[in-house]
Amino acid sequence: MSNHIRRRVFWQSEAEAFLRMQTYLINLARRPDRLLKMSRQLADLEMKVQFVAAIDARNMPDAVADRNFASDGPLGPIPKGDKCCTLSHMRAWSMFLSTGDRHGLILEDDVAIDRDAAPLLRDASWIPAGVGLLKVERKAACSSWSWVN
Repeated sequence: MSNHIRRRVFWQSEAEAFLRMQTYLINLARRPDRLLKMSRQLADLEMKVQFVAAIDARNMPDAVADRNFASDGPLGPIPKGDKCCTLSHMRAWSMFLSTGDRHGLILEDDVAIDRDAAPLLRDASWIPAGVGLLKVERKAACSSWSWVN
């Protein structure tokens, strides 16, 4: 079945398809346990997912990891693992940008999505016009939402 046909079956209308967000899941190949857990969680929440191969600091030569980063900054050197995490996000951004979609959701493989949040994460209709980047996170007892135009 073609991707176009699958979309028509899964979504009720073109308007819904336009507003439906693709989820990109960043996963380290050496963590199939996380991939399995996230795959089940996203399927249970009816969230469409595309997998993004994470860049693993264990397999990345230092010189390659360093190419996109300054050698030092105001907070000091960036650890190699953080560089590879950032490069993994850049890979997900590139995948999203190649689609022409207006919105996308990028997740790491260790998140837990509350059932009540799932409808917001599937449907982009609530995102204000002109928002270029939206960061959603929850830490302990507080939640934060911020966006950049």
